[in-house]
Amino acid sequence: MTDAERIAEILRVLPAEDAAFLAAQLAQLAPPWQRRIARLAERDAAVREALAAYAGRPSSPAAKALAAELRRVAACPHAHGERAELLRRIISLSGKALHWRRILDLGSAAPMQKKICALQDEEDTISP
Repeated sequence: MTDAERIAEILRVLPAEDAAFLAAQLAQLAPPWQRRIARLAERDAAVREALAAYAGRPSSPAAKALAAELRRVAACPHAHGERAELLRRIISLSGKALHWRRILDLGSAAPMQKKICALQDEEDTISP
């Protein structure tokens, strides 16, 4: 049994609140590069979720509209609702409102997945 499997087994036995707390604490022990990959993957998923509201529009206008929405929410922190929370989460994970071209990249492909695969391939070639 690997360490990850053992930790997952322990977390399953704990009450949900305690398991969530412990999982968050364990995530902070990960190396910075792993935390960054996880944060950007979460941001990318949130951007794709936000882009779903523009499903009927072409990709560039949808990306521009979402970028404008992100700028509005960043400028007005008093916006309420699920949509505003999603947009604030994107801003929080990014550190800023994203440019429409970055949103277009995130919506049209899975760049973080490509980076993760490249890192895994690199680790495979390095390890004996």
